Amino acid sequence: MDETKQPGIRLVQVFLEKATFKHRPGFLDLPAEKPADVRELLVALETGLTSDGSAALIRTRVRTKPKTEAVYEFDVTMTALLEREQTAPNMPLDNYVSLAGWTLVFPFIREAIANITGRGRFGPVWLSPFNLKAQTGTRRKQKA
Repeated sequence: MDETKQPGIRLVQVFLEKATFKHRPGFLDLPAEKPADVRELLVALETGLTSDGSAALIRTRVRTKPKTEAVYEFDVTMTALLEREQTAPNMPLDNYVSLAGWTLVFPFIREAIANITGRGRFGPVWLSPFNLKAQTGTRRKQKA
């Protein structure tokens, strides 16, 4: 691999796979100025690679922890599809996915959550920077 060149990987698609949102019970009894300080989150990270290594899936799910007293409850999943460029592949797709794949999807899910929650009574939730190395992920090999 030539570290002075681009990886030769193409982002095919990023899409919102799932989104659920609701206010917590009794939310109308809370003052409208209450900040949407949602910190108790569960994050799931998943990757998949075709058997020939030519395409990959990266999925990130962020949801509020059940039974917390957050003003919002949400469950959002974003998925990205990647493929190795045929003309100039410089980095194996599995290397890219394991090194930087999840960081590719995180800004998209951050924006989706801010957009969805921004339409709620208490304003948007912005996901804080996230330590992906501390997160346990799941790798699944997909069949071509």
